Formats: sequence, structure tokens, C-alpha cells
Amino acid sequence: MAGEILTDDLLAAYADGELGPEDTAFVEAELKRNPDARARLQAFVHVSDLVRAVHRDAAPVPEQRPGTDHPGASRSRGCGLTARVVAVLRAVMGRE
Repeated sequence: MAGEILTDDLLAAYADGELGPEDTAFVEAELKRNPDARARLQAFVHVSDLVRAVHRDAAPVPEQRPGTDHPGASRSRGCGLTARVVAVLRAVMGRE
């Protein structure tokens, strides 16, 4: 991972447990040496926890999207949640 930068996308994927072993090792090494990275990760985890709590308390999501006839159209929850939260926060903050 020489020359790699610890991006918000990597931190979000790490928070969601979506990284492979090499990327995980890179992120964990950066977290050990960089207090700012640890703070950013904590912010992502906190926002993800808040979003999960909202989803948990919300009405159930139907198994199928309206207007579809096949089960493969079902919605998945939690998949890449932190990445979606990061994308929304970037859009709101004007950081595309």
C-alpha cells in the first residue's frame, strides 16, 4: 500500500467491515499512528450507529420494491451503510 492515502472511503469501508486483509492492515496501521484518522473513524462509527438506530425504529421495509415482480429486487439494509452516510455528508457539505 505504499503511497496510499487514508481516504474517507477507506475509513467508511473499514467501519463497515468491507475491506480485504491488505486494506484492513493498511487502515489499522494508519489508525495506530494518526490520531486524526482515529477521530474521523469514530465520527463515521457514530453516524452509522445513529442511522442504524433510525432504521431499527422505522417501519419495516417491504421485501420487494413497488412495481417489481421478482424477489431479486428486494432492498438490502446495512450494506455499505457508512459509505452511503459518507456520500450524503459529502453532498451536504459540498465535498464531492
